[in-house]
Amino acid sequence: MLLAMQLIKKSNLQIQIIALAVGYESASKFTAAFKKRFGKQPSQFR
Repeated sequence: MLLAMQLIKKSNLQIQIIALAVGYESASKFTAAFKKRFGKQPSQFR
């Protein structure tokens, strides 16, 4: 999840691509897990 955070902040990759890169099958599952961990949706960190 920390890798995902770094990719969100430092790259222009789509959230869906980042989700796949860190092992999630869908962007919605990734977004839910990310929000539970960090308290915000991935798009709010851009």
